[in-house]
Amino acid sequence: MYFTIDSENNITAHKTKEAAHADPALTGIDAELRFDGFTSDKAFRTLAEEWPLARLVQIWNGMAGEQKVLKFTSKDVACKRIWKAIQRLNAGAETADAPAPKVAKGKRTKGEPKAAKAAKQPKEAKAKRARGPKVEGGSSKKAQVVEMLQRQDGATLAEIMKTMDWQAHTVRGFIAGAMKKAGHAVESFKTEAGDRAYRIAS
Repeated sequence: MYFTIDSENNITAHKTKEAAHADPALTGIDAELRFDGFTSDKAFRTLAEEWPLARLVQIWNGMAGEQKVLKFTSKDVACKRIWKAIQRLNAGAETADAPAPKVAKGKRTKGEPKAAKAAKQPKEAKAKRARGPKVEGGSSKKAQVVEMLQRQDGATLAEIMKTMDWQAHTVRGFIAGAMKKAGHAVESFKTEAGDRAYRIAS
């Protein structure tokens, strides 16, 4: 890290010496500030040897966050305290220049607050359907079966199978599911011939 201190006692941290000399704030056409550079405690002390102790007081008092003083007992004490404060400036500059840490998709860095979970989108209500066959023209099929079961003698299992072109288990599932859900009380009985039959209870 390369530090500069200008004639107004502003200390700035730069990545390199070249970066400092390319800084328009220090070298621009309108810049009238003269600056010195240093990279270490020793180099800073070498510069400070030429300055009056009062300038070190001004430098210290101009550093943000530091408790102001009226004087230092010696240049050695002043340089130690100023260099220590400069290191905090250095740490801040490195943090600002550091690339953002790579984070694996779906993970977060330590100390990072958890992102609010996206509100769950309501699932589409699944169309309710009666247990039993899914047939084309369901409503008309259902009406046709209802009409058969509303007859006084109802309809036999074989008759419904033939009319609807369904299997026996399909008829049973339809009566137990769709008819019940529709609010129809269907009774099962055997005809005089012993055939299984169904009808809507009156």
